[in-house]
Amino acid sequence: RAVAGRWGRRRCHGAMALTVRQVGQVAAPLKQKVEQFQQVIDNNDQVVARIEEQIGRMRAPREKLSSAVQQRQDDRRNLASSLARLEDALHAFGIDSSQLEAIIEELPRLLERIALPGAGGMQGHALGSGRLLPAAAIDLPLPYFDVLAGQFEERTQQIW
Repeated sequence: RAVAGRWGRRRCHGAMALTVRQVGQVAAPLKQKVEQFQQVIDNNDQVVARIEEQIGRMRAPREKLSSAVQQRQDDRRNLASSLARLEDALHAFGIDSSQLEAIIEELPRLLERIALPGAGGMQGHALGSGRLLPAAAIDLPLPYFDVLAGQFEERTQQIW
C-alpha cells in the first residue's frame, strides 16, 4: 500500500529494492535492445541517404523532361493556331473559287449576247454555241476577270 512521504512522494511499502546484480542482469538485454534500435536507425539513415542521392540524380533529367513537355505543349498550341489559320484561308479560297467559277460560267452567256458589227475576214473565237466572234471585238480576259484571276492565283500560292 502506498503512503505519501515527507515531500509528497509516494512510497510503496513492501516493494523490493533492485540490487546491483539484478540491474546487471536487466542491463545486458536492455543494452542489446538499444543496440538493435540504433542499428535500425542507422539502416534508415542509409536508406534516406540513397533516396536523396537518387532524387539528386533524377533532378537534371526531370528538368529536361519538364522543359520538353513544355515545348511540346507550345508546339501543339502553335499547330492548332496554324491549322485554324489554314482552315480560314481554305474557306476564303473556296469562296473566291466559287465566285471565280460563277464568273467563268457567266462569260459565255455574256459573250453570246454581244452583238458584233459585221466582221469579214477577222480572226475569231469559237463560243459554246459554235459561233465565231472576231478577236478584235472582245479583249480577253476582261479587266474584272483579270483582277479575279490574279487574286485567285495569289491565294493559290499562299495556300500551296
